[in-house]
Amino acid sequence: MLKFLKKLLSPEQPVRIPEEELSNWFSQQVELQNNPLRNKFEELREKYYEGEANIKKNIDVLENAELKNPDISIKELQFMHGNREIYIKKASLFLESITFPQKIEDCGDFVTDFLKNLFEFSENTVRPYTILQEFFAHESRDIALEIKELENIAIEVKKVFEAYQKSSASDIMSKINSLKTTAERRLELVTQMRQRETELEDEKENLKKLESEKKALKEGAEHKEYKKIQAAIEDTNSKMKDKQMELAGNFSILEHALKKYARMSFEHEALCNRYLENPTQALLADQQLDILRILANMRDAISRDEVELKDRKKEKSLSTIEKMDRGYLLNFVLHYNGLIKAKKKLEQEERGMPTPHKLKEFDSRIEKSWERQAIIQRELTELEKNVKDVDVGRLKKQIEEEVSAFIQKEFSIG
Repeated sequence: MLKFLKKLLSPEQPVRIPEEELSNWFSQQVELQNNPLRNKFEELREKYYEGEANIKKNIDVLENAELKNPDISIKELQFMHGNREIYIKKASLFLESITFPQKIEDCGDFVTDFLKNLFEFSENTVRPYTILQEFFAHESRDIALEIKELENIAIEVKKVFEAYQKSSASDIMSKINSLKTTAERRLELVTQMRQRETELEDEKENLKKLESEKKALKEGAEHKEYKKIQAAIEDTNSKMKDKQMELAGNFSILEHALKKYARMSFEHEALCNRYLENPTQALLADQQLDILRILANMRDAISRDEVELKDRKKEKSLSTIEKMDRGYLLNFVLHYNGLIKAKKKLEQEERGMPTPHKLKEFDSRIEKSWERQAIIQRELTELEKNVKDVDVGRLKKQIEEEVSAFIQKEFSIG
């Protein structure tokens, strides 16, 4: 007895259901609350069918009813028959327009359709009903009262259906059903995130390896030889540029005189202009050294003042022409061609070396590694965001709170 009283007076124990059993357990709780509503619905359905049968019976009574006062005019008799026929037809059509649902789940549109059809019936039978009250008051009133009873039943069905919707807890059940898929989705996202993290670390290691191998290549003997050839090419280019500047400098001194002479000697004008535009290129193309004859003729023209120059310019031009004799020009061509030949040989050696190709390949692979890291990092950031959005803990808490309110007990998942 003491144990029984102690159990009776002790606070109610909280309900704790394992996650894998939650769906079945909650369905049972919903059914426990729905059973009284289903019973009430069945009760209302029986009452509706009973009322419908009574209306049909009363319609038959009205149709076969005889006047208590047969001493009325033929016109009044026709008037009565016409309105009785209209009212009976409208009442029968009203009953045919309504189908009572077989299951409580199908009650969504029933009440709306019923009230809509009832309103139309009432609007269309006001006059016939009023007239029939003069001839068959009891019979027509019995039909109206039974229809009113059907309306009351429909209103009760609406209340039961609304209570059923609340007790069915479809929103809670939907959350319970999504709990497993949400957890699986989160696990999938976390797995993908870990894979991306591993891929990112692997790619970082790959990048370190590539950069280390590139550094070793650049510090090796092969690369040093390649750099040596590059330096030699740059030195040769510098010497060629110096020679070009040297010759360009000489022709720059003669530019004023050469332009004047070109205008005087039309047959030499084109060659003079080529030397003025690019002395080195013109000299290399001037295999017969025709420029020597032009310079000699120009020297004479300057001396005779046919090409007028100021004293200082005249003296400098003559001195430069004297310096650029056959030996000077031949030596220049020989030296410059030697530089061209040396450069070609160096460039051929450079092209034959694998180092630049290897470095280019390393640069390409390093660039691709950086690109892959950027792509993986973007995917990882997106996955982290998605994992944060898929909050299983928050969903569980919502379910616990809503189920607790539904069963009116403290509830937890575990």
